[in-house]
Amino acid sequence: MKYFLEACCTSVEDVLLAVAGGAGRIELCEDLSCGGVTPSLDLIRAVKRVAPIPVNVLVRPALPSVRPGLPFNDPSQYIYSVEEAALLLDEIAACREAGADGIVAGCLKNETSALNYSTLANGFVDEDLLRKIINAAGPLPVTFHKAFDACARPLEALESIISAGCKRVLTSGCASTAMEGLPLLAELMHASAGRITIMPGGSIRPSNISGIFDSTHAVEFHASVSFFQQA
Repeated sequence: MKYFLEACCTSVEDVLLAVAGGAGRIELCEDLSCGGVTPSLDLIRAVKRVAPIPVNVLVRPALPSVRPGLPFNDPSQYIYSVEEAALLLDEIAACREAGADGIVAGCLKNETSALNYSTLANGFVDEDLLRKIINAAGPLPVTFHKAFDACARPLEALESIISAGCKRVLTSGCASTAMEGLPLLAELMHASAGRITIMPGGSIRPSNISGIFDSTHAVEFHASVSFFQQA
């Protein structure tokens, strides 16, 4: 079976490999050591010159909170101050101008327990900022990235993301890999009811993609360039 694959790329060379391997869309970013940050405008333009498929651009400013070694479910790397949120929105506008076909972004906030007023350990979707992200993206579709996997209540988070107007969620099912997150991925697929695309990602390989499909019936998958070299 032929699957629709989005390839995570950090260079023109990556993009050419992914296209040759059958990718249907590119997610462009830089610095995967910390999970990816916004690519340079020069890189976006260079990729757009050679890519015959859509190029979605990750917009995640390279802030002090974004650093290598953080656990995948640490929400602090996705929480923005007012000033940082303004930078995020400015970067979205710049990526649009550079030719992005879609925007990949996400934002969380901490909530305080009504019982003890302590800050909860996990994040919640920052709905106000997410709507500003959707507005800044304009006609471009927005994918909510793996900040989703740091959400305290993923099914509630999914409803917030749908309500804001995102077209897609990239998730490993709140686990470190998609295989480990299969039960939640299947639950998210059921809960989405066709209102949004649930795109599994996280160590997806030619050897496990059919099993992930059988469990989730997802229609899109997110993989690294190495997937296309193994296939």
